[in-house]
Amino acid sequence: MTSRGKFISLEGGEGVGKSTQVRALAEALRSRGIDVLVTREPGGSEGAEKIRELLLTGSDDRWSPHGEALLFAAARADHVAKTIRPALEAGQWVLSDRFVDSSLAYQGGAGGLGIEAVRAINAFGIGEWFPDRTLILSLDEGGERARARDTDGSDRIGGRPVVATGLFLQAAGLGYLASVITADASYGVQLPGLVISGVGMALFFAPASALVMSSVRASEQGIASGANNALREVGGALGIAIMSSIFAAQGGYETGQTFVDGLKPALVTGAALVAVAGFAALCIPGRRATERVERPETHARVLETAGH
Repeated sequence: MTSRGKFISLEGGEGVGKSTQVRALAEALRSRGIDVLVTREPGGSEGAEKIRELLLTGSDDRWSPHGEALLFAAARADHVAKTIRPALEAGQWVLSDRFVDSSLAYQGGAGGLGIEAVRAINAFGIGEWFPDRTLILSLDEGGERARARDTDGSDRIGGRPVVATGLFLQAAGLGYLASVITADASYGVQLPGLVISGVGMALFFAPASALVMSSVRASEQGIASGANNALREVGGALGIAIMSSIFAAQGGYETGQTFVDGLKPALVTGAALVAVAGFAALCIPGRRATERVERPETHARVLETAGH
């Protein structure tokens, strides 16, 4: 009869090197002839990977704290049933990059749901299949490493291309209007530019707010929300002021021709400003969903309280 394998999880805040240490530990165990399975959370099984996509995409407020905790527990239950338990029963050792202690720390501690409540829903899902040993990694500069790592992209930046596309469409619409408008231009000629700009504005506003909110720490989101609204309003007002000044300098309301003479350069300037904003949107760094409740000191304290 095959003896049951050992189950080891590695925990710690973002950027402490869990994935690196999991691989190193796996290599060390394999060098001793031990059959090792390396897995991760959230994920690790087909069903859990699907839930991972739900957890790590969308805006920061997509899930309530209770809903998020239940999703993590559901993913973990499938992970155990489909991956971890069969491997352990076959005699393999299982190494997991994060497991239930992450939920105790992030949802139970930092999320305010309570350690015992989160432990209970996870115990219901995984039964007796808790790790035999949990290794907690700590690194003072872990947060800085995580932010540097995620600069090129993260899970919650899906809105960034949409924001840029919306701005580029607005720029295209303004540019089109500048190219076709004349003193006697018909509404039908101008309509495509108005439609293109309108579609661009519709695409821009909601994703822009979500993008800004996903690019800051959770503790900074109250300030960021107000700053985001102020910046958008001030930026819009400034753009209109610049366009109005150019219109007044280059033309005026005296005749239809002077109106067009002022409007053309104003529209071109507006298109340039919006296009620059579109390129800027592509450069805004995002942050990982798991990091929005990133509090390494809370993580360590909760794990200590939980008896690890």
